[in-house]
Amino acid sequence: MLTILQIAATMHKVEDKTKPSQEKLKKQYTKVLPGLRDAIDVSTSIKDDMKISQLRVQGHLMESVMKGDWQEVGAECLSRLPDKTEFERSVFYREICKHDRFRRNHVSAEYILYLIANGNLDEAQDLRRTPLPTFKYLADKFHIELETEWELRRFALSGMLLYLQWLKETDDQTAMENEKDEEDEHPDRDKPSRKADLAMQAICQFVRVTNEPGVWDIFITKLAELYQYLNQPEKAEATYRRYWQLNPQNPNAPKFLYNFLKSSGESDTKLIEVLQDIVTKQPSDSLVVDYIQLLLGSVSQPPESRHSVCLHHLFRLLDYPSSGQELPPWELFVNLLKSVLNSKEESELVSVRECWTERESWWPAQYFSRRNLKTTKSPQLQTLRAISAIYLQGKDCKFAQKVETWLSKGQNHHLQRKLQKAKEMTALSVSK
Repeated sequence: MLTILQIAATMHKVEDKTKPSQEKLKKQYTKVLPGLRDAIDVSTSIKDDMKISQLRVQGHLMESVMKGDWQEVGAECLSRLPDKTEFERSVFYREICKHDRFRRNHVSAEYILYLIANGNLDEAQDLRRTPLPTFKYLADKFHIELETEWELRRFALSGMLLYLQWLKETDDQTAMENEKDEEDEHPDRDKPSRKADLAMQAICQFVRVTNEPGVWDIFITKLAELYQYLNQPEKAEATYRRYWQLNPQNPNAPKFLYNFLKSSGESDTKLIEVLQDIVTKQPSDSLVVDYIQLLLGSVSQPPESRHSVCLHHLFRLLDYPSSGQELPPWELFVNLLKSVLNSKEESELVSVRECWTERESWWPAQYFSRRNLKTTKSPQLQTLRAISAIYLQGKDCKFAQKVETWLSKGQNHHLQRKLQKAKEMTALSVSK
């Protein structure tokens, strides 16, 4: 197996400035295929896998070889070995880093992340400090950009290692404070300064990355946490806002900011501003409920216009079957429909009719059918759906009658009374 890994590592080396041609790759594949097959056969027999698994691995290796991705070849071989393969894995990744001038940062960062995930922080730190080989000439524009991207990832991983050291210092300090031995009468006064130094070092690494466009979700939260530790919440907020500005299409970016503002006790106006972007781009997100609740409590708009906007978002949210299985959206939906019907505002009724007209052909099959009584066993949820059906279709809708019969069998009298009260409003039904 080590021979195969050496072949994979050395084959990964690029001898000229351009990628090998398909003909060259085929020749390489022809040479290495017998050895790869032997390695697959040996490794699969060790794990006692079926022949289907061998075919799958062979197909994956063949595809990787044809693409010239020898790192994938070696990694697949390693994954087929028994559990204790740390030495072989280390040798392979270091050989790849040594030979591949185009993707050495990619490989190095990937291996550092693997070591961090497996708790080998010391080895990850050593690898981070190891200088990578340099070359006298540069690659083309594509490879330069690729190299720059993975250089940023190395900075991010460096920051993560420093963050983990800071976290360990925090845990150690907490453990010491909980101890009541006599030796703890004079705690180590240098601990806070060491923690602050580690926090500042980690911030320096993270900032080099988070100021660039890209998906840095797992790093941006650590950076904000360190700012909060240093009593700099304004920098934490600015970090989240900057990340949102640089990555407007990242669905997590505004959520990070919203959660931070909410935990900081910021005003509803700030929260609504962020949530408005979330519900516009992600109409099925559960935060739509938070947005509607905040909007209903806002005084910047008249109640009628707020009801119209909220119902519009709730219709969009409930268009998704997964959202239709939750109680909070239906509770808001029923209450808002009732408010609109009681208000007798024609503009509000027109707005609801427009939303319902778009869904009248398929909502009943999704929510107001006999099949729903079999798939959804929650009496509260079925009652809310039945009330919605009454408001939208009228008191004679068959689904409401079936739900009422179903509730009577379960002795849910209080829910039956809710249905009866809803039927009394049928004269104000939004149906034409």
